[in-house]
Amino acid sequence: MTRVAYLGPAGTWSHVALLADPVAAAAEHVPCPTIPEAIEAVDHGTTEYALVPIQNSIEGGINATLDTLVRLPALQIVGECTVAVHHCLIAAPGTAIEDITAVASHPQATAQSREFLRTRLPGVPVHTVSSTAQAVREAVEQGGGLAGLGPVQAATLY
Repeated sequence: MTRVAYLGPAGTWSHVALLADPVAAAAEHVPCPTIPEAIEAVDHGTTEYALVPIQNSIEGGINATLDTLVRLPALQIVGECTVAVHHCLIAAPGTAIEDITAVASHPQATAQSREFLRTRLPGVPVHTVSSTAQAVREAVEQGGGLAGLGPVQAATLY
């Protein structure tokens, strides 16, 4: 069976894109802790493909992807998948927006949500984590006013 690496864990935007692509959805999914590790899985022969973000309309190119592809010039881009990203602010059940004391997410998600965070949660600290799914999982498990920015699919999973 074909194996596809992606920035994991399940519930990241990379995972959402993977599931949206019929060919990739039918493959074996291999979550990786970082974008470079997902790409390197192909270079090492661990997977046949990696589905990784390369750019977004607000923040532009994804440096981790571009830098890794430059470092591994033998690898080729063989396809494209476009995903409409709509971040959700996700917290433990029963948490009101007024109860949120900290937000966690991947740097891309926090940058894409900069205006929302500035206007709706002014002064609330934002913490960086390795993926949107990790942010949502931590927010739901820890509670206590922590919220995560990520896809609604992460809320469903965690």
